[in-house]
Amino acid sequence: MGFLKLFKAKLKTKGRPPFELEEQKISVEFGRHQVRVKVLGKDTYLENCLHDASKFKKLKISRFYLVSEHPWGLHLAPTLEEALDWFTGRKVPDDGYLSISWGNNITYICGFCENKKTEPLYVTKVNKVILSGDLPFQWEIEGWRVSEVETEEMGKGRPGKLSGLKTYPIVNWYLKKNDYLCQRCADRLKAIGQEDKLSDYSIF
Repeated sequence: MGFLKLFKAKLKTKGRPPFELEEQKISVEFGRHQVRVKVLGKDTYLENCLHDASKFKKLKISRFYLVSEHPWGLHLAPTLEEALDWFTGRKVPDDGYLSISWGNNITYICGFCENKKTEPLYVTKVNKVILSGDLPFQWEIEGWRVSEVETEEMGKGRPGKLSGLKTYPIVNWYLKKNDYLCQRCADRLKAIGQEDKLSDYSIF
């Protein structure tokens, strides 16, 4: 499908903290329906745009998705700056499609008492995906997305999204604990001898 290359050098843009860049190259096979793109406010398969080389080169593809990802990963923006702005909600892509953002902070909510804590959310890794193909002519498209974040409390995790009646942003922490418990409630569980339940929660 493709290969992944990790650049250890840190990148920095416009005063943001430095982050690592992953580069992934994917060869798209015509007829496989591997990529969904957003063009002129419409969601379609990439190969539907490839039949006419002159028209394809003039098309403005605002974002795309990799169909093989289950669940779908974050959308890919045309530029690094747009990817960071879309992720934090500084700007919203104007392509007729609903958008979600993760912001610059994250709030934990205790599953028992609903006490809250908010802290900064930092981007630590960005994924650059380069799509290429040679049918019906040679072409290449690149896209960018945030692929890893970090907080002081939770460490690192990968941003994702949940869909139901409404799609909303989440972070899947590497700790494998996405339910939260405040320290006060954690102490109460210990006091009544139910500290075994603490292993299911991230404590803040």
